[in-house]
Amino acid sequence: MRIHTAKEIRYWAALLDTDGVTVIAPQVGAGVEDLSGRRLEQAQLMSAETSHMVLLRYADGVGLPAQGFIQITDPDTAVVTSYIVDYLQDPRQPRARVWIEAYVHAMRTNA
Repeated sequence: MRIHTAKEIRYWAALLDTDGVTVIAPQVGAGVEDLSGRRLEQAQLMSAETSHMVLLRYADGVGLPAQGFIQITDPDTAVVTSYIVDYLQDPRQPRARVWIEAYVHAMRTNA
């Protein structure tokens, strides 16, 4: 079980609907974690393509649909990476409706 803190929110993200154009939320805080090197995490994932976990505050991510898009801008390099949402999960730590974990796979980068 994973416990999150606000220190993990390091990036700005745009949440997009399933069409990839309609903006649900233009600028929300997000944390990104690469899951590719974690064997236990990989074994527990529901989708084989899933490669990252994006952490969002519950109020920001509640309207994000499965198969929606998350675009994250790296503040240091200004590179925008697009992710497709595989599924959403409420980790229920420290209690329900604090965080949403969006399990995603990278689609493209504008590097």
